[in-house]
Amino acid sequence: MNVSKFPLWRASIDNGGTYTSACLFSEDTGEIYSVKVPSIPGDPSSSAADALTSLLGKTGQANDSLSFIMYGTTLALNSVLQGLTAKTAILTTRGFGDILLTGSQMEVDLHGPTAPQLPFSRNLIFEIEERMLPGGSIFTPLAENDLRELVPRLREEGIESVAICFLHSYVNPIHEQKARNILAEALPGLPVTISSEILPFPGESLRAAASALNAGVRPQVEGCLISLQDRLKNWPGKSPGLMVLRSDGSAADARSSCLEAARAILSGPAGGVAAASLLSAKTGRPNLITLEIGGSCTNIGIIQRDNSLYSENKIPVCSPAGLPSLDIHSLSAGGGSIAALDGEGSIDVGPLSAGSHPGPACCGGILPTCTDADVLLGRINPDAIISGNLPASAGAASHSIGVSLAGPLGITAEEAARRMIASLNSKIILALRNIIDKKGLDPREYTLVTYGGAGPLHAAEIARECGIHYVLVPREPGVYSARGMLSAVWRSYEAAWSISLEEADPDSIFDSYSALEKTALEDYAAQGIPASRVKIERTADLRFKDQLLELNMQFPSGRLKKADLSLLGRAFIISFSSAYGFTPDDTGAEIVRLRLSAALDTPNWPSCPGKQPVTDPQPAFYRKAVFGDNTLDTPVYSRSTLFPSVSLRGPLIIEQEGTATLVWPGMSASVDAQGNIIIGVEVL
Repeated sequence: MNVSKFPLWRASIDNGGTYTSACLFSEDTGEIYSVKVPSIPGDPSSSAADALTSLLGKTGQANDSLSFIMYGTTLALNSVLQGLTAKTAILTTRGFGDILLTGSQMEVDLHGPTAPQLPFSRNLIFEIEERMLPGGSIFTPLAENDLRELVPRLREEGIESVAICFLHSYVNPIHEQKARNILAEALPGLPVTISSEILPFPGESLRAAASALNAGVRPQVEGCLISLQDRLKNWPGKSPGLMVLRSDGSAADARSSCLEAARAILSGPAGGVAAASLLSAKTGRPNLITLEIGGSCTNIGIIQRDNSLYSENKIPVCSPAGLPSLDIHSLSAGGGSIAALDGEGSIDVGPLSAGSHPGPACCGGILPTCTDADVLLGRINPDAIISGNLPASAGAASHSIGVSLAGPLGITAEEAARRMIASLNSKIILALRNIIDKKGLDPREYTLVTYGGAGPLHAAEIARECGIHYVLVPREPGVYSARGMLSAVWRSYEAAWSISLEEADPDSIFDSYSALEKTALEDYAAQGIPASRVKIERTADLRFKDQLLELNMQFPSGRLKKADLSLLGRAFIISFSSAYGFTPDDTGAEIVRLRLSAALDTPNWPSCPGKQPVTDPQPAFYRKAVFGDNTLDTPVYSRSTLFPSVSLRGPLIIEQEGTATLVWPGMSASVDAQGNIIIGVEVL
């Protein structure tokens, strides 16, 4: 292999519940190509293969030109948000059956009136006789016979996955390992997650939550990845490598991702946040709020001072779950969300989505979705919707909304469509305001970066209601998360620590980081990638002594001195106060774990197309569109005709492949030097 040319072409796939996007990047030329195809229900690997085949056909590249694929999916996220996780049994130490039901670890972070189904129930938590002491010595041996007697009950209940979380197993995992082996022998093929592998750190509730979450999503994720690997093994020519994006923006091989499925719950959304981090530096906008509105869900992320924020998983289940993640908040509402009447006769959208099959009513489905509402209100050209079925029909959208919603309420279909959009927007606005308030952010200091098929349609109104002055729509919002995956950190490594900064030995810390770096470079070398191509970054998770709240902090490179640790401690206090609004009294900071990320060189994103800017572009046509209570004759522009220095006034619609941008009356729209649309919002 000519390592200097590695990789010739990298591909990324964002496998969503409604659409699957794919991008192809050439390191030699900096070219990026993209496609978007409808997802196939129940067969995400087939959707991924279709997108990849379509992408190669579009570019004319040979099948064997791919060196590797970065893969992300919302499969696990959608199953959690929609209450479709596997039926899970949880095994705990006797006396600790309520470990998942006590304390702040089970706080449910809801962004709507309907709570998603948790991936377990109390009657499926089983206490097993065993006890490990904090130092790792055995106090009570594992009752193996009792465990074997439990097997018929697991069969009777139709259990699809098992999580095991025994006390202090992170110190000595032998009981968890024995229990897994017994279940594997008695119930072959049943996925078993043990807490000592998914989260081998102190904190019983966190490990239990992470294990339960992993068990709940593992069967679906494992089935998808195994199927995708099988397809790639039979790929014509050289089989490309497969890496799976994780929630924290790193990546892992497919086998690890099968075993640790919960670490990839936010793998799709993480790609968009990764892309926005690069965008922040390029546009001179250090503080961003990302808003991805896809077909099935909405994801909100925070970027401060050009850096993505990290946290434990923040999804409406087992929050937090203790797993490293970009600070992304998800809710089950999107463009494909199905609208229905609630118990009080009001229109509500979500959590279920029509997906791409049957899809929105305008695309051959039956039930009305937010996409149908946008079509009926003139905001979307039905002929521009990507559909694997029949051509989209505004008449079908109107009929579905009329039968399901307008008729029972005694209102017009148009009024019902307005209420559908209001329901979707209000859920997102509530979630966004909640995040802004909890983090103490000043929305005037942030730009709302929006993407996903429905994001640019709804972002301006959402920004106005939340007091955000500017909205940025990147050049290809419909495939933005897939583009971000091309620049994602490939691998991350961590080492558990538990020592105060005052007592920490700089040389010992350096040695631990050096060991992690050696492992990282060896992993890359095994794939033919030289050390010169790898960018290393060190961070550490810090917290105040006897506290649970942690922050991920940048760590100095090279050898350390005591003064470096002292400066880190001061920076931590400032960051902690900014993040949480307080600092504990009379307590010092301690290192919880060391982290190291190892990434390939970040690709250079293509610059804005080198055409002469058009200062006075003309609308392609006019269309009646609804803004609030008004129906206006609205100019519709093609995005391909808008270049830097263009400045327009709303109302207007900007159409491009996969989405449309809605600019309200009184707002402005311009194009920056990178080709992004900047909407100046009229803030109420």
